[in-house]
Amino acid sequence: MLMIEPGDMTGFQAVTQFIKGKKLDVLLHSPGGYPDATEALVKMLRRQFDDIRFIVPAFAKSAATMLAMSGNEILMAPDAELGPIDPQMRTANGTSPAIAILELFQKAQAEIAADPSKLAGWMPILSQMGPSLIIDCDHAITLSGELVETWVREYMFAGEQDASAKAKTIADYLGDHKNFKSHGRAIKIPDLLAKGVKVKDLRTMVVGLHDAVTILYSCIDIILSNSGMYKLFENADAAVVRQQQQMIMPFQMPTPTPQRVQ
Repeated sequence: MLMIEPGDMTGFQAVTQFIKGKKLDVLLHSPGGYPDATEALVKMLRRQFDDIRFIVPAFAKSAATMLAMSGNEILMAPDAELGPIDPQMRTANGTSPAIAILELFQKAQAEIAADPSKLAGWMPILSQMGPSLIIDCDHAITLSGELVETWVREYMFAGEQDASAKAKTIADYLGDHKNFKSHGRAIKIPDLLAKGVKVKDLRTMVVGLHDAVTILYSCIDIILSNSGMYKLFENADAAVVRQQQQMIMPFQMPTPTPQRVQ
């Protein structure tokens, strides 16, 4: 329920359709989701706004990192973090990095070619790979990289002479599983600056902005932590879309009232 998915279009449309002007600030806090749903959101936002800043108070991982990279600029709290964009694939045994699945397949090929007797040991593993899993992994890796590279080139570095080279450097860095070893690794402001990403520390912006963002994020976090709400879309004009699940309260037997017995 927490993922960026096609249904999020409704929330974004509801809170952006009546906003005037061509500039937009988006407070983004998300663990990630589907790249194709992220692409749809970017197209929708860019149809209406020319200048978008993504503000990250805590974390925006995976597909949320991809979304942030579609901005003209990123503002981050000093301890906020983005994450790698390497795709994660659902398999019979859970979720695995696409690149790890490809490396496993290549390792199996090499070992079996060198010693065919090892085929029996590899068969239980290889048999769990669906008929299209290897191709799906290749396509997923290519899609994530191409989307980020395109967005960074067209928006973050729009009009700059070396936009293509900068965009490729950033996309390759974020998408290379070997750089991070884990999909959950934190990518901080200094890491992003080193790769040329247009990111700023909120403390260096307008006086009071960092404190205001921190208070807003804290309030939202308290609401989400103490209610059935799991997604919130809201704008400065109080247009709001909430997604929540019913909370089932644990049943408690009533405490008996002590009575005097003769």
